[in-house]
Amino acid sequence: MNSTNKRLSTLSPLEEFAFYGFPDFDKEQRATFFDFTEEELTLILRRHSFHSQVYCAVQIGYFKAKKLFFHFSLDKIPKDDLQFILLRYFDNEALSSFTVTKHEYYLQRKSISDLFGYQLWSRKFLPELNNRAKLSAKRDTAPNFVAHEILDFLQNQKIVRPRYTTLQTIISQTLTQERKRLKYLLKNQLTESHKQNLKQLIQKESTLSELAALKQDAKSFGAALMGLERKKHDVLKPLYKIAQQILPHLDISQQNIDYYASLAHHYTIYDLRRFEEEQTYLYLLCYVYKRYRQINDNLVDALAFWLRNLENEIKEKAKNQLVENVEHSDQKVGRLLLMYVDDNLSDSLTLGEARQHAFEIIPKDTIRSIGEKMVKKPQRRQELQWKEREKMASRYKRHLRPLFMHIDFESRLPDNPLIKAISWMKEVFSKKQSLSQQRFEAFPRNFISSRLEPYLVTFDKDETQIIQAKRYEILVYRQIIKQMETGALYINDSVQHRPFADELVCLEQKSTILENLDIPWLKSSCEEQINSLFSELETLWHQVNHRLKKGQLKHFKYDPLKKEIIWTKPKFINDDKESDQQKFYDKLPISEISDVLRFVNSKTGFLSAFTTLQPLYNKQKPDEEHLIAALLSYATGVGVNNG
Repeated sequence: MNSTNKRLSTLSPLEEFAFYGFPDFDKEQRATFFDFTEEELTLILRRHSFHSQVYCAVQIGYFKAKKLFFHFSLDKIPKDDLQFILLRYFDNEALSSFTVTKHEYYLQRKSISDLFGYQLWSRKFLPELNNRAKLSAKRDTAPNFVAHEILDFLQNQKIVRPRYTTLQTIISQTLTQERKRLKYLLKNQLTESHKQNLKQLIQKESTLSELAALKQDAKSFGAALMGLERKKHDVLKPLYKIAQQILPHLDISQQNIDYYASLAHHYTIYDLRRFEEEQTYLYLLCYVYKRYRQINDNLVDALAFWLRNLENEIKEKAKNQLVENVEHSDQKVGRLLLMYVDDNLSDSLTLGEARQHAFEIIPKDTIRSIGEKMVKKPQRRQELQWKEREKMASRYKRHLRPLFMHIDFESRLPDNPLIKAISWMKEVFSKKQSLSQQRFEAFPRNFISSRLEPYLVTFDKDETQIIQAKRYEILVYRQIIKQMETGALYINDSVQHRPFADELVCLEQKSTILENLDIPWLKSSCEEQINSLFSELETLWHQVNHRLKKGQLKHFKYDPLKKEIIWTKPKFINDDKESDQQKFYDKLPISEISDVLRFVNSKTGFLSAFTTLQPLYNKQKPDEEHLIAALLSYATGVGVNNG
């Protein structure tokens, strides 16, 4: 949009041209849109004068391309378009000027719209369009999204688009009404207690206020940084409960929650304090709602990270220890075997005497132990790993237990025994007690498999069953991550680890939501859609067959005698050509990435797709150099905040 336009920016310059710009046909488009059917030609030739016939022909071609009508004079029509029409339909008759009256223009407009089954825009469509805009704004308050939803609705209903200024006005009024609606709801829903709790985030003048600290992301999963994440979690938890209570009453989508949250992150504390109270509360509520879930994800990811690292370290240590034990055992077993081929020993030795010689080499208990290890090698590996875990129990406690205590796990499995173990452990730790102080019967054990039970349940000197508490705690952490990966466990207040059911719509709301979305293909039955797809496929088959028989397919040929399709293998570029290409690229100068982006933008205008977070309040055109700098900073992992 031009910088002189003071209205709300809804479409990018390229989008505005695509929907409202005067057509600019290339050769193929000209041949397509100015290829008139018999009905179209009849409408053209029905006009009373040569001038009006040419005008009507141009108008029909432009309407087919843009679904819009244009006011134009002779000098505004591209010469190639005019010459194409005059040469093809009017025997290249000369045309010096237009003498089309307003009456003729409106008459042509009505006739063309009727021919293509379109309705001309009128104010009678405004109520329906306003309702459509309101529904769209609840899903996504971005002006560009609302604009596209309105344009799609007009296209589906075959209504000629209103002027761009009308579209801007509709969207501007809709967004203003949406802000007023949210303001009214927040006034009714927020109590003084809620307001005071939210204001604590922006009360301090210092940039290191609560909100500024909450915005900072942890750079790693280190113990100190995760300690800060847990503090943020504690700060946000009571505010999150307020957000959970208030946001459902606002009837806004997750997309809008994310958008308003991004504004709270974007604006400084000074800016947030200058806004209207309800606007600030809205941004803070959405930010708290999203940020709390993100921190939950950070805690879960840290739990998985530390468990994976510790487990890898344990497996490596157990593996090395197993190798050392095997090598040491092999030496003793070798000496034992050599005894049987020792010529100094008499063959008349009894079994008892031979055993005594063997026990001198390796004690009896050691022989039994080595034999068991060799026979039960897998169990030996597990035993070593659990011994290593027990040695590293303090590290599990330091890195995993604090995270475990802050995460609220839930399960989609009814009566999941792991959930009982988690709840019990949290209760014990919250009382400042240790697991080793608990009675054997108190430990929830249903989640422990029979394969793992020997490594956790042992007997004391009185032959009483006891649980090795350190191993029990570690097993719970391991099972949590396993069940998180399978989806048996989930975090309800999370972005990445929510249950899949959260993404679904309940059946009671299905019909209402589908009606509001107004998706055309959902209105037809499956049989109709399948028949339509088969019909489209049949058309494509005919097109391919036609092109095949005409020899227009590059790598396929049709042999009419054998009635076979022959595939021509593509020719590969030989090494000489590849070397020639390499020489060509070597000659090209080295360019800065920023220069490449400027060049691409000059050819495609891709930077126009970037919009400000709040286009309603920003009337200035974004600076292209600033956009390029931001792109490069994010691409290199620096980010605009650290640049």
